[in-house]
Amino acid sequence: MKRFYVFAFVATIVLCLFSSCEDSASSGVATYYGTVIDETTDLPFEGVDVKVTNGDRIHTATQTNSDGYFSLEVRLQEVNQDYYVQLGNARIGTKRVDLPGFGNGRYDLGIITIKGPSVPTVETAEVTNIKSKMATGGGKVTSSGGFAVTKRGVCWGTSQYPTIINDHTEDGTGAGEFFSNIGNLQPNTTYYVRAYAENEKGVAYGNQVTFTTESGVPTVKTTLVRVDEKTMIYYEGSVTDAGDSPVTERGICWGTSTPTIANQKTTDGDGIGGYSGSLKVSNVHTQDLYIRAYATNGSGTAYGEAIKIDHRNPYNLPMVEDIHIKYIVLPYDLQPGYMGYIDLNDSRNTAYKSCVDLVAYDYDDWELPSLNILDIVYQHQEEIGGFTGGLYWTSERYTEYTYYSGEYNYYAVNFSNGDWDVRYGLYSVRPVRPY
Repeated sequence: MKRFYVFAFVATIVLCLFSSCEDSASSGVATYYGTVIDETTDLPFEGVDVKVTNGDRIHTATQTNSDGYFSLEVRLQEVNQDYYVQLGNARIGTKRVDLPGFGNGRYDLGIITIKGPSVPTVETAEVTNIKSKMATGGGKVTSSGGFAVTKRGVCWGTSQYPTIINDHTEDGTGAGEFFSNIGNLQPNTTYYVRAYAENEKGVAYGNQVTFTTESGVPTVKTTLVRVDEKTMIYYEGSVTDAGDSPVTERGICWGTSTPTIANQKTTDGDGIGGYSGSLKVSNVHTQDLYIRAYATNGSGTAYGEAIKIDHRNPYNLPMVEDIHIKYIVLPYDLQPGYMGYIDLNDSRNTAYKSCVDLVAYDYDDWELPSLNILDIVYQHQEEIGGFTGGLYWTSERYTEYTYYSGEYNYYAVNFSNGDWDVRYGLYSVRPVRPY
């Protein structure tokens, strides 16, 4: 048997398709519509006899047009009830479908419920263009509910399910889409928003959406912290975005833990852009220090990344690690030195002597590295930098065997290929010191 359904009528009855709907509602009649579709072809029937009844009362007996469209008027006192939908003869183009006629029986499509005029139906749009103190919202009135929509807009608050007793907008009247300017917001705060629409039956609300305002503070970066000349610290910072108001102060702050402007600070002007400066701090060799850039505007103070000045390596020299022991590596070569005497402290072992006599970066405990440590340094030579290549001396003597009177072999590492060799003579020197 051929089956049929009423598209948008059996599943959903849409109120007030026609402009006369609201007027007719006030006179006691509401207009509804539907479309009759052949379920097997998905095409609308032409000339289908449609009859909708409530008990013995026939509300319409009409033919659809070529789009399968029909309309239905129902008196308001007879809404919110079950109705039966029936079809008579129908055709699609030249194809005819014989159905029981009105006089010979009923062909039921099923039961629908027609609802009467009520409050509007409204949807809430997602919030966009979110700033620290404002945002853009809106919604759409999809049904007037049978009466004129006299107000519409959005309402919002910091608690769920806001109503028009909270902050709200008024954005016109009638059905359709609207946009709202949401203001009077606090930075870095979560808000809940619902669209609303009002007619003479009352106020209806849409779905709830949520958003969080921006902080409003500036965007700032700590771009450089460098220690030089014992206690002189050079720094650079940059304000890349002013936030929601002008930057009135910027600079760096420092302390023995992550600092704020409540600690010690500099003041380096205002506005956006880069800035730099220097300061003397006496305890860089006795306590770890943390330095970071800051910028302040009307919404508060923002900070860049905190950079640590390690009091055991305040100059941030390169380091290597042998299991659990770390060594600081001098970032440049010393003059080539000689190794070949049995006593490591022999002043003629100038490679060794140049290390132990070295005072650099405020430290005097530099040493010639062991074979193992120098091998690790070789593996990280590109990160450390400053190597001239060729053989580098270690402090480890290979044997007391002499090729010439008083000459002994020491291990050296070839920084061109990582191989080690035993030599005496004049080769490159790179000191290290315990961390």
